[in-house]
Amino acid sequence: LLDKGRWHGIDVEEPWIVIRGGSARPSVAEGGLEYQMDHYLGTVEISEVTEPLSSGIYSRSGDFDFVRRGDQVILLPVPEDEAVSGVPDPAFRNRLLSIP
Repeated sequence: LLDKGRWHGIDVEEPWIVIRGGSARPSVAEGGLEYQMDHYLGTVEISEVTEPLSSGIYSRSGDFDFVRRGDQVILLPVPEDEAVSGVPDPAFRNRLLSIP
């Protein structure tokens, strides 16, 4: 259950990633957010959206990665490879750098 809904622009079947609470940090050098791969818990695919709330199906990334109070759900690309998990999206970085 997410505390954001249609009022916030949430769409059905949108994949959100779940990371351990407090582990995402702004990337000063690259732009965007960065986190360690061991803080990546899985994904939530939004299945139902109302005006103030959304709900979805959680798919965990490991055997014992459970969501707990305070964990964060963020609309970011799902990491494809553990080697690049802490690297911000280069296209997002380029868009940030092009802002005058």
